[in-house]
Amino acid sequence: MFKSSIWTRFWGILDLTFFIRFVLLQIYAHEIPFLTDLITAQRTSIAYGSDMPELLAAVSILFYLSLIVSGILLLTCNKYGKYLAWAQAVPRFIFFAPSLFPVILILIRFTKIFWLVMIAMIVSEALKLYMLHKSKCWT
Repeated sequence: MFKSSIWTRFWGILDLTFFIRFVLLQIYAHEIPFLTDLITAQRTSIAYGSDMPELLAAVSILFYLSLIVSGILLLTCNKYGKYLAWAQAVPRFIFFAPSLFPVILILIRFTKIFWLVMIAMIVSEALKLYMLHKSKCWT
C-alpha cells in the first residue's frame, strides 16, 4: 500500500516546507532566522548564568538545518534520508516539529486538547517512519 516512492518524496516535500515555513515566520516577525535565536539564547544564558539556552538553540538550529538535508535526500530517494528521518523522530517532539504539520496545525486551531494533538503527532511520526520503511526507494 505504501510502497510507492511518491510517498517518500511527499515526506521530503513536507520537511522542506516545514523549514521554509519556519524561516518565513521568523522573517515575518522581523527576526533574522537563527541569528535572533542565538542572540536571545546568549542573553538568557548571561541573565541566568547557564549555558543551557545556548546549547538548546544550537541543537535546534542543527535540527532545522537537518530538515533541508532530509528533504533533499527523501526527494531523491537516497537511503540516508530514511536514516536521517529516524534520527529526527525524537527532536521533532522536543522542538514540536511534526512531519504532518498542516494536520497538526489544523488540530491546534480547532481544538485546544493537548493530548489529542500529541496523539496526532505520535501517529504522524509513526506513519512517516512506517511508510519510509516500506518504500520502494530502498529496493
